Amino acid sequence: MRSRRPSSVCRNCSRATFAAERLRQQRYSFSENEVKQYFPQEAVLKGLFKVTETLFGVRIRPRHKRREVACRPRWAYLTCNFSAPVGGKPACFTHDEVITLFHVGHGLHHMLTRVDELGVSGINGVEWDAVELPS
Repeated sequence: MRSRRPSSVCRNCSRATFAAERLRQQRYSFSENEVKQYFPQEAVLKGLFKVTETLFGVRIRPRHKRREVACRPRWAYLTCNFSAPVGGKPACFTHDEVITLFHVGHGLHHMLTRVDELGVSGINGVEWDAVELPS
């Protein structure tokens, strides 16, 4: 069996991403960049907030600055590195970035807990495979 060093794994990942994009272009005649126009940041965020409010009754307000806040109400931060605005145009997300953004189960698990003991509230004290369940 061949040894896998971290550097070779990373190199293989970039090759796989490149190959997947080329295959997408060949088979389906579109690229990830063409799809981005359908996911402008403002529309995607509004959609996320609406789905979360409709399904869970939770209002999400975007924050651009971090602050310390009290324990009640519970707060969760979703920190992501997404496509930035280019040339004065608003940012548009790739489909994968939209999927990542909608991966808010951990935050909801934390915010909707009714347990007041920090060590077992939210995702604390939960087996990792169970933590992944809501996401």
